[in-house]
Amino acid sequence: MPYLPTNLMRPGGGEPVYHRLPIDETGLPRKEARRPDWPTLVSVSAAAFIAGGLMVGVVLLQVNGSLHVQECNPVSPEGTFGEGFRTDFGPAKQHIELQEVNFTGTPHVTDDGFFFIPTEESKYVGEPTDEMDEAWEKLIGEAYDAWGPQHEQFWNQGSGGYYADFEMLHMLHCVNQIRKLFAPERYPMVQSNRLLVHRDHCLNSLREHIMCKGDLTPLPTKWTPGIQHNYIEANRPHICRNFQKLRAFATNRKKGPLAVSPDFEQKKGSLPGR
Repeated sequence: MPYLPTNLMRPGGGEPVYHRLPIDETGLPRKEARRPDWPTLVSVSAAAFIAGGLMVGVVLLQVNGSLHVQECNPVSPEGTFGEGFRTDFGPAKQHIELQEVNFTGTPHVTDDGFFFIPTEESKYVGEPTDEMDEAWEKLIGEAYDAWGPQHEQFWNQGSGGYYADFEMLHMLHCVNQIRKLFAPERYPMVQSNRLLVHRDHCLNSLREHIMCKGDLTPLPTKWTPGIQHNYIEANRPHICRNFQKLRAFATNRKKGPLAVSPDFEQKKGSLPGR
């Protein structure tokens, strides 16, 4: 045990007298020894605990947020409208581009109840003209797309290639055919089994396509004085795939830089007369 001088002198002089005193290792008497600063230690421990808890909470929030985002925006194996669905033609997916398009074509109604569509709003409807036929031809013409040698069942012997139609162009073809049925004097068609079946095929294909897409764009109605009741207002914005880009891809795939060259030699044995 350490010693501390008492600063007491022996009677009559001499060396100072030393006594054992209970002291702490700090050099202070034990009763005066420095005690731990418990409030400070508790504060530091509490702060460390709180900080650690906050860090854990942040991590849990991040994990939970990530899981929540994944739940709200699951990556569907079926694909998306903007990136392409599983059933879309693979090479065409990179050409998909979304854009907002304001639809047109809602009929105007005069005060006396006469319906009409302004001619400047569409070049595809109205009284048939040569210009209208040309517009439809440019829209649909050469709609078929060469696929490649993996689709043997679609071999076209006359053209020497594998052919398939994009659904969007097939639907336009059907709309155009139905349009022509309303003008038999300009587009005479012989009533036959094939014509009637073609009509029903087109109507059914359009029905299936509309039901499949399930467009949920709301179309309001507004009061129309000329007919004294509400009439639908169909001129509404829609999110669409850029048709012109996809149409350009179809053309390039048919006869442009993306065309698949048919191999006539490979199919000689299956052609008629060979």
